[in-house]
Amino acid sequence: MELSQLADGLVRIDRHDGTFLGIATHIPTNRFAVTKLTGMKRSHGIIVFEGELHTWHIHGFTQHEEQLYLYGDYIEGHTLSEVLQYSADGFLPYLSRLTRALSTLKTSEQPTPVLHARSIVFLENGGVLFLPPELVSAISGFQSPEDRREFYEVYHHPDLDAERNLSYAVAVLAFQSLTGQVPFEDTEEEQLTERMRSGLVANPRYIVPEILEDVGETLRSCLADPEGKLPTLDGWTDIFQSWIQHGTHREITEEERGRLFEEAQAQQRGMERTYRRREHIRRNWRRYVGITLLAVFVGTIPATILYRSFEPRETAGYASAEVVEAFYYGMNELDHEIMADATVDGAGSTEIREVTTMFVVSRMRTAVEMRSSLIDARDWHAEGKPPIEEGRQVYGVADLRLEALRAPAEGERAFRVTYDKWYPTGMDRDSGGEGILVGFERVDRVYMRQSRGDWVIYQIDRLEDRTMERRRTDGTLIEEPAASSEP
Repeated sequence: MELSQLADGLVRIDRHDGTFLGIATHIPTNRFAVTKLTGMKRSHGIIVFEGELHTWHIHGFTQHEEQLYLYGDYIEGHTLSEVLQYSADGFLPYLSRLTRALSTLKTSEQPTPVLHARSIVFLENGGVLFLPPELVSAISGFQSPEDRREFYEVYHHPDLDAERNLSYAVAVLAFQSLTGQVPFEDTEEEQLTERMRSGLVANPRYIVPEILEDVGETLRSCLADPEGKLPTLDGWTDIFQSWIQHGTHREITEEERGRLFEEAQAQQRGMERTYRRREHIRRNWRRYVGITLLAVFVGTIPATILYRSFEPRETAGYASAEVVEAFYYGMNELDHEIMADATVDGAGSTEIREVTTMFVVSRMRTAVEMRSSLIDARDWHAEGKPPIEEGRQVYGVADLRLEALRAPAEGERAFRVTYDKWYPTGMDRDSGGEGILVGFERVDRVYMRQSRGDWVIYQIDRLEDRTMERRRTDGTLIEEPAASSEP
């Protein structure tokens, strides 16, 4: 037997009894897997070509150099997983071909195929080969968790029926082609399905800013509400033909790219907080039912007081280091609520008051100027501290670094936190009326314990606090002696 590579996951097999197409199963060649697969009732694949169905005869399985191959009638093509690596313009015609083939299968009352990116083959003659669904399910069950998640699970919504799920899988494929990543991802299968259920998905424009707004919104709405917004397979075909004809991208300015980047960062952080809160409630719903029943039973205690005493923090479910990051980066987002949820016993009260004030001032200026006047210090650092547009200021934390320390007591945590803090001052008399930015190099020691099952900061000690530099908004440095406090 001789094997020669045809494409990714596809080989030509030459044997004494003929030439065959081999499809890699990507599963270990252990005896149990081979016995299980070869013992299954023999069924055949289906080729959809120009609206007609043809049988692809499966002849069996064969092993070669520790690889297990499914093989059948010889024909050449490329797997779905391979063509997914093409550019969006290159992939859209394949995606349109896929939806047409799926529509043909549906009207022909064939078994609903199982979408696995390595089990669908786009043939050189224009056809599409689908392996039998029961065989695809069996093969995926033997694959590694990583392969199963990447090529199978990301395309299957846990609450949709098989037919509806095909439309959902098409939306995921389109999102993946345009952005280079899947809309929902997690290392655990249970968490992946919960992220799908959450519907918290970024507009593809926030990942690739050149994507047209209506294209991005179509995909976002479909994935956020698959029960109500998913098109039919024929509907997808029409959408893809329109995208092929009119394009999916446009040129943008660097200013617009920067604005979309800022919006994307804020949206991603907000979606992650929302998801964590929902997960906390999902996992602790019995606890909240108990709170409600207790409120009814006690009667004289207002239910709102009882509920708020057990209401999940925004940092619910965060690891200790993530709580610290949420507190410090909460300054950048002017999110005094998450900072308050990350602390107890008055820890960080100075910073929380400062952020609350900055939040009010920023909202007032936004109402007048129709945009935020503050720039996230973390983003500004990442861009190399460029000159700042007139009327805007930098605020927040950058270059945050955490070092775990010995905790003062069992069950607690401690961190040494090093960071730069940028703060806008008033006007400098020597700067011609320009605002001044002051940067501080700080080192804090943070102490943590658990409260109601969540990590919280109960004490912050400032170890170092020196003025790093002062800058005019045009980027000019102003020499200044070291100081120990903010203006």
